[in-house]
Amino acid sequence: MDKKLKDLGISQKQFERIVQSKKLKKPKILKRYISDKIIKLGVVSDTHICSIHEKLDELHTFYDICQKVGVDAFLHAGDIVAGWGIYHGQENEVHTYGAMAQSKYVIDNYPKVKGLKTYFITGNHCESWWRKSGVDIGDLISAGREDMDYLGMYDADLFLSGIRIRLHHGDGGGA
Repeated sequence: MDKKLKDLGISQKQFERIVQSKKLKKPKILKRYISDKIIKLGVVSDTHICSIHEKLDELHTFYDICQKVGVDAFLHAGDIVAGWGIYHGQENEVHTYGAMAQSKYVIDNYPKVKGLKTYFITGNHCESWWRKSGVDIGDLISAGREDMDYLGMYDADLFLSGIRIRLHHGDGGGA
């Protein structure tokens, strides 16, 4: 295991934080059920960028690991930004204010992997800007980053190598 971690460029502690467990299960390969093609995807959600609780360093580490293992694309299943006015007291937990500023922060700081795209949807945190000011922050981010394709609010279907992938972001619940 140490050699694999060294090859990925991460420590044991970083690895444990990423997987939240020392016991790893062998991934299920669904190719026999849906296709004869294998697609490797890096999937994230609820990054809440612009929150004081964001974990950009861990997000960049995740993207680096995915690149090293040969992913074909990245998916982000909503709430890419913290938004505004989602819950009582949130104004004390946001470090970048306004839809334009939050989208610019994402454009400048979200991980990039040359030759790979991030396909993303938005969720209720992102939608806060739509409700407050009529701004779809997904459009702003996608316009500023050629590697980030915005698919819509809450739900989207994406076809990769002939395989349909549905992205959905729930609303109204706790973590």
